[in-house]
Amino acid sequence: MKITVIGIGEMGSAIATALTTRTKHAVFLKGSRPKSPSVIKLCKELGVKEANEDELLTSELVIAAVPAEAIEEVSKDLQKYTNTLLSVVSYLDYLKEDDGSPVSAAEKFLELIPTAHVVHAFTSVSAQIMRELSTTTSSVFVCGDNEMACNRVMELATELGFTPLKAGGLVNARYAEAAGHLWASLAFDGGYGVRVHFEVHVK
Repeated sequence: MKITVIGIGEMGSAIATALTTRTKHAVFLKGSRPKSPSVIKLCKELGVKEANEDELLTSELVIAAVPAEAIEEVSKDLQKYTNTLLSVVSYLDYLKEDDGSPVSAAEKFLELIPTAHVVHAFTSVSAQIMRELSTTTSSVFVCGDNEMACNRVMELATELGFTPLKAGGLVNARYAEAAGHLWASLAFDGGYGVRVHFEVHVK
């Protein structure tokens, strides 16, 4: 599968590292601007290429691991994208509808790129666990409206060593993203550290 990771911050670089070390997919990277030193450096470290427009739009999966404030800018490059877009954008309070009701980053992506099959996952997993998986019991909540796209993300999560759980339609990304906010509170305010994770046990 051809996968492009947009965003090479802490989480984006962790996802790219996990993809190149734990799977055999063809991985491409895209930063905030072409040929940026940080993109070139990470591409060299991982042995991958920077994505051009054609590679981006023909990717079977695009992973957007960017801050919420970058959603609109990222979406401009994906206006013709028609495949699976995985939103890995952490919960932020200011993502709200005009009436004040909550809206997820994943829903915002769908609003801006209606041709894409948007799925939410991985925001309740730390970059450290993503990069250096030490347990196969970390649960990943997958939300989306397109069954094929959700299955693609769930299969990838399994490949990466996680336990994926289908958590309903894309509207539920509002709660899954909030779980990332809860994770941060546990890790930093609660003092449990960055390897704290969620596990769902099904009997």
